[in-house]
Amino acid sequence: MIPYSGQHAIKQHNFEKGFRGGTVKNLTYTEDGLMPLAGSPVAGLAGEFLSDEIFLLFEARQLVLTWNATTPPGVWLHIQFRVRGQGEDWSSWYDMSEWRRPDQGARNTKDEDYGKLKVDILDADRDFAYAQYRVRFYTHAPGAAAVLRMVTLCYSREMEDEERRIPVTAPAAGKGVLLPVPWISQLRIEDIEDEAMIEAGVCAPTSMTMVMQYHGSPVRVRQVAAHAFDPVSKLYGNWAYLAATAGDHGLRAWVQRFNNWDDVRHLVEQGTPVIISIAYPKGTFRDDPDKTSDGHLLVVRGFTAGGNVIVNDPGTAFPEKGKAVEYRWEEMGVAFFGHGGVGIVVEK
Repeated sequence: MIPYSGQHAIKQHNFEKGFRGGTVKNLTYTEDGLMPLAGSPVAGLAGEFLSDEIFLLFEARQLVLTWNATTPPGVWLHIQFRVRGQGEDWSSWYDMSEWRRPDQGARNTKDEDYGKLKVDILDADRDFAYAQYRVRFYTHAPGAAAVLRMVTLCYSREMEDEERRIPVTAPAAGKGVLLPVPWISQLRIEDIEDEAMIEAGVCAPTSMTMVMQYHGSPVRVRQVAAHAFDPVSKLYGNWAYLAATAGDHGLRAWVQRFNNWDDVRHLVEQGTPVIISIAYPKGTFRDDPDKTSDGHLLVVRGFTAGGNVIVNDPGTAFPEKGKAVEYRWEEMGVAFFGHGGVGIVVEK
């Protein structure tokens, strides 16, 4: 039985496609997104956006906030969110990021009632039914301005143990699909160009580089890894930072959680590969029963007609083991849905 990953929903505010909600201070809505008014200060706080209170479709326990922006040199964004339960007080403001700030310091990641923000995901100690976010625009260079294009809130409620026994079914039969996503190894120096990064582990930026190259962005792993590096947690694998990195290169990207293969397959059939986060014990894969992982990212780039999953796996130096490798849908389902069904979607 493949564990059911939970109940998931997304709230997306796309400023470049006409979203005009919330409260703004010294900002203006434009066709490109939300940005400071002309003549904003050349140093310091240039503007602020406060979202309306967002009523969730169900009481949630987990939340990941992601953003896409244009952040040229000389600007940065302070991104925060808070949550509250029905009839309760708001949590404190969680610091999601001081995105592109050169001297990032400690972030507020704790609330006495709702618990801790774990790098990129709030896994709350109690239910919440409302969320709200705030983005502050800062500049330290004359004429430089950030443009906020999109904010996405992915919120979830995991199932109880007995509910997680719901079986995940095979994707519906259909035509096979294989997207031309390039394969890159996280273990080869010619691909990563930095031995320290190889030692640290860069499956996340390597997977993101494959997808960004597929969408036409001429980036290298070393460049993506440096851009997405979280200097506070000292990680290359912060999901929100990876999505923001793709956003800084003109793409649309967000974290989305899945509990079935059909939703993943639909994206792939529309030309959108999906980066997925997996973990699994020994015995998960029949063809390699000793294989195990505490956490790894790879790219779903296709499906067979029968529903098996085709991936690019950066975790090997050998193309025959990493490029367009087919896995049984149920085995990869254990590794993916059993680990929470977390994916990163990137669109052009």
